[in-house]
Amino acid sequence: MQNNVADEKQNWHRRILALSWPVILSNLSIPLVGLVDVAILGQLSEPGYIGAITVGTAVFSAIYWLFGFLRMGTTGLVAQAFGAKDADEVNLTYARALLIAASLGMILVLIHKPLEHLLFSLFEPSESIEQMAKEYFSIRIFSAPAVLLSLASIGVLFGLQKMKTTLFLTIFLNLSNLSLDVLLVLVFDLAVKGVAVGTLISEWASALLGLILVAHHINRSSLLKISREALFQKRQFSQFFDVSSNLIVRTFFVQIPFFMGTLLATGFGELVLATHGILMQFYFMMTYGLDGFAHSVESLSGYYFGAKNKKYFRAACFFSSLWSLILALLIALVYWLFSDVFINFMTVSEDVRITADNFTIWIALSPLFCVFAFVLDGIFIGITKIREMRNSMFFAGLVWIITLIISYESLAYHSIWLAMSAFMLSRAAFLGLYMTKVLEDFSKPVKA
Repeated sequence: MQNNVADEKQNWHRRILALSWPVILSNLSIPLVGLVDVAILGQLSEPGYIGAITVGTAVFSAIYWLFGFLRMGTTGLVAQAFGAKDADEVNLTYARALLIAASLGMILVLIHKPLEHLLFSLFEPSESIEQMAKEYFSIRIFSAPAVLLSLASIGVLFGLQKMKTTLFLTIFLNLSNLSLDVLLVLVFDLAVKGVAVGTLISEWASALLGLILVAHHINRSSLLKISREALFQKRQFSQFFDVSSNLIVRTFFVQIPFFMGTLLATGFGELVLATHGILMQFYFMMTYGLDGFAHSVESLSGYYFGAKNKKYFRAACFFSSLWSLILALLIALVYWLFSDVFINFMTVSEDVRITADNFTIWIALSPLFCVFAFVLDGIFIGITKIREMRNSMFFAGLVWIITLIISYESLAYHSIWLAMSAFMLSRAAFLGLYMTKVLEDFSKPVKA
């Protein structure tokens, strides 16, 4: 009996790792779009270039994170359909996601001028930084449909547990972005404009590749034969919108601390803004790394929730949490020991390096603050308990703003990181309270 238990644990360890390592590598390559942009411009002596990209990428993060429901909602619904062995619903979910992604992407392109005015009116950078950031925005916004289509494709691949395919797709995106950045910035000396053009081209190429890869893994003939009536079937379409609308609200609350952090950093001058841009790249690397196990538990929890297998559902949650904690400790150790090396790589400005050294403690501790929030996020996305996520994020947002208000005057820039840490810890606490109820009513019909 003990041998059977030990073998079962080993199988779970192997399964979690087999699913997660491609996702971890894939996720780590996602923030490389921003990190490469910053690092390439960091080789130019003027810190204003980094400030411009920091503002520009913050704007796009605010936009694209808000539409993250296209990835998260698609993953949960596809994983449950996959667990229930309903291939037709997998195809229909993807078709609905593509339709919504294409529509929203085109709307973003059409309204990009008033959107630019609205978003940049929130920042107070220097005139030169604002001009460069707007140039970056006015070019990269035309890849919005591509980014949203890619989110839908990645959502399906995660839901079908095709993690290695996702790894291939994101590596392609980042290698093409890196190559174009080097060519356009360091060879043709196009600075911020070159970064924007390189990102635009690589995001469209990645979107087209994503469509091809998903078509390889699903029933293509069935996808092409989807009828208008089936696509707009009231119950399933309303479920998609119910999940999506709550994910939008949830993501809005998630995005506020990140967006406001950059907004507040602009008020501390160019050196702190450049420092913030560099530290946020490392923060995003950490979050995307930990999200590898969160994405795995999304697909596994959704799969076993759809299959109504409570035992395996609990096991998937436990072993994903365990390996997430191990990875968080490892990242924290690496950041603690080598943060100065990473910062020196990111910029040649000695002033920026000295300023950044004062705040690296927050980066080293951040994995420990975030780890359980991310795992629980993955579980709730997989089982599409999005209303609970929305409520938890709202209360965590209250904790964030209270912490920021109390500490801002005395701690200055440190208060941004203190509030972010409190936000992540409270996310985990509130979702943990909801998790007990999920286990109690596991066998009830799924509700968005």
